[in-house]
Amino acid sequence: MNVNANRVVKLNKVLIIFLILQVHMFSFRFIPSFYLKLLSLVITCLLLPIAIRTTKIKFNFSGYVIGVFVMLLLNMLVCNIYSGQSFALYISGTEFINIVGLLTYFVVPFFTININSIEKSLMFVAKIFCIIYIVQYYLVPYGIKLFIKEDYEVLHASLARFRLAGQGFASLLIFYSLNKFQLDKNKMRLVHLFLGLLVLILLNFRTQILLTIMIIFWMLYSFKPSFGKYIRMTFGLVIIAVFLLKIPLIQTKIDQMLERQETGQTLDNDDYVRNRAFFYYTFVLPTSTTESVFGLGLPNERGKYGQKIRNIKLKGLIWADLGLYGFALMAGFPAVVLMLLYSYKAIRSKIPYQYTYIKMWFLFLIVGSLLSREFYREGAFAIQGVVLFLIDIILIREKYENRNINISLRK
Repeated sequence: MNVNANRVVKLNKVLIIFLILQVHMFSFRFIPSFYLKLLSLVITCLLLPIAIRTTKIKFNFSGYVIGVFVMLLLNMLVCNIYSGQSFALYISGTEFINIVGLLTYFVVPFFTININSIEKSLMFVAKIFCIIYIVQYYLVPYGIKLFIKEDYEVLHASLARFRLAGQGFASLLIFYSLNKFQLDKNKMRLVHLFLGLLVLILLNFRTQILLTIMIIFWMLYSFKPSFGKYIRMTFGLVIIAVFLLKIPLIQTKIDQMLERQETGQTLDNDDYVRNRAFFYYTFVLPTSTTESVFGLGLPNERGKYGQKIRNIKLKGLIWADLGLYGFALMAGFPAVVLMLLYSYKAIRSKIPYQYTYIKMWFLFLIVGSLLSREFYREGAFAIQGVVLFLIDIILIREKYENRNINISLRK
C-alpha cells in the first residue's frame, strides 16, 4: 500500500473537492441546487467505472449497496404504476440523487487508498462544514443567507434553526476527535470536538444531543481507564458541562428544547403531528400492499405526485418526521432494510480501537434517525459511502500489513 507522498497530497485536494461537491457545497445559495446535484451525479457516474476497473479490492459492502439500488428500481416502478411519476422525474429528484451519493463507496479508490488520506480529507471537510454553519447561524438575523435557500427571517441568532447539506459531518467530527484524543492527547482534538458539539446544539435536536452524550460516555469508559483516570474524566466532564451551560447561546437552546417538551411536542400526545403523520402515511396514502411494502415512491416536486406530497407536508404531515420508518414508507422497506444491514455490519466490523468513531457514528445515525431524517439527510449517503470504503481499507491493512505482506490495491 505504498503510495508516493506527493501523489497522496495532490489526491487529498481532489478528494476534498469531490466531497464538497457530493454534499452539494453545503447548500450554497448562489448556484442553483439542481445544477449542483446534477454535477455531483455526473461526476460520480463518470468516475464509477474507472474506479472499479482500476481497483482490485474486495468491496465488503458492495452487495448491500447494489441491492439498495435494485430495490430503488422497484420503488421507481411502483411509483410510476400507482402514482404516475415518470422515471425521469424519479431519478432527477432530490431524494434519489441524495441516495446516489452512496456510490462514493466505489469511487473513493480513484482518489486514494490511503487510510490517513481519507480520514484527513473527511475531517478537513467536516471542519469547513462546522465553521460555515456557525458563521451562517450568526448571519441569519442580518438577512445574509449564503447557505440557506428557503425564506427564513429571525430577529436574533438564538432563534435560528435551519439545515445544511452534509450536516452528518458534525457528528462524525465529534466522535473522531474524541476517539483520536484518547490516543494522542492532542488538545486540538478537543477544539474540534467542541466545534462539532456546538453545531449539534445549534441544530437543536433533543434526541440527538442526548444520544451524543451517551455515546461520548460510552467511548470514554470503554477505553478501560484506571480508577484514577475514571475519577478525573468524570470530574472533567462535569466541569465542561457546567461551563457549557453558562454560555448564553447554549442556555437559550436548552430552554427552547425544554419549551418544546412542555408544549406537548412528544409522542404520548395523541394530537402530536408525528402520530397523525404515522396514521396518514401508513393507512391513508398506500392504495395497495405493493405500495405498503415497496414504498410510495421518492417524490420530485416538479411532478404531480411530488406536488401532492408537498401539499401534504404543508399541512404539517411530514414523512421525514417519522425517521427511518417514514423513509421506508417512501423508498420501500427492502431498500431501507439493506441500509440498516450495511450499517449493522459496519458497527460489528472488527476494526482497531482507533477507528471506534466509525462504529459510533453509524450507531448515532440509526438511533438518531428514529424520529428525524439524519440517516438520509442531504449529503449523508455520500459520507456513508466514504466511511464504508474506509472500513474496507482498514480491514485489509489489519489482515495483510500485520503479516508484513506488501500489497497493491491497484490493478
